[in-house]
This record gives sequence, structure tokens and C-alpha cells, in this order.
Amino acid sequence: MNFDEVASPAATLQRLEYYTRLFIPDTIDKGRIYDLTMKINNC
Repeated sequence: MNFDEVASPAATLQRLEYYTRLFIPDTIDKGRIYDLTMKINNC
């Protein structure tokens, strides 16, 4: 799991959408998936 702390620029309580966007990645790291798959297959 990822336990990195996210710095929030908001000083006041925001709407739910603001917080869910902080934790939903915008892109898929295809290179990382490829590397991990290759590592698993080579074991």
C-alpha cells in the first residue's frame, strides 16, 4: 500500500470530489506494469 502523505493546499474543508481526485490516479504507468510482469514471468 501507498502511505505517502499528500500535502493539501486547502485550508478549509472541501467537497468530496476534491479529496477523491487526490487518491485516484489520472494515468496508468504502463512501463511499471510491464517491468513487474516481466519480473514475475522471469521468476
